[in-house]
Amino acid sequence: MRYSHPAGYLPLRHAIAAHLATARGVRCTAEQGIIVTGSQQALDLCARLLLDPGDRAWIEDPGYLGARAALVAAGAELVPVPVDDEGLDVAAGKASSPDARLAVVTPSHQFPLGVTMSLPRRLALIDWAHSTGSWVVEDDYDAEFRYVGRPLTALQGIGGLPSATADAESWPDMGRVVREDFRLEFSNTLAKQLLDWKPAFDFATGASLTRTWLEFVGMVQPTL
Repeated sequence: MRYSHPAGYLPLRHAIAAHLATARGVRCTAEQGIIVTGSQQALDLCARLLLDPGDRAWIEDPGYLGARAALVAAGAELVPVPVDDEGLDVAAGKASSPDARLAVVTPSHQFPLGVTMSLPRRLALIDWAHSTGSWVVEDDYDAEFRYVGRPLTALQGIGGLPSATADAESWPDMGRVVREDFRLEFSNTLAKQLLDWKPAFDFATGASLTRTWLEFVGMVQPTL
């Protein structure tokens, strides 16, 4: 007996990556996907790998306390950035800390206010990341709960960001648990580094969770 691959079951990663390409405009491969035990583990891995102690990181204000905890654990200096009816105020973030190393955002359904980041704000965030070489961690919180129009394109799909995506972007038919447990990274080098890190925290994603995801995507029959 042996542990499974730390990135998770490959056929499942293929299925999720194919869906994300059509539903969310995400440009990725299954080999760039990592199945984790939840969004908190994904945020923790991103923070540990992308930040050095003392690096500054934008966080939404108000925002997800779990993201704050992951950043603090990695030694980041938090930079609260206000959120209004257009989402994260990028101009305010640039005025406060233009050289921040990383930004954590919930653009599709901001937590806890529920607003959707406007396209001008999304483009401004992408422009900031490109110009500074900073990272954007996109937590696609509750993006599947969209009842008018198509699902929103992920930030990575809009601007080709060197982005770290904490969630599965969106898998509307699978529900929140599965969406939180698939993490995509769009840099092959960084994906390999994450795989090197992940076994230090858990050797493999649990078989019971993996089977549940496979049932959701129709790859195996549900058990009664």
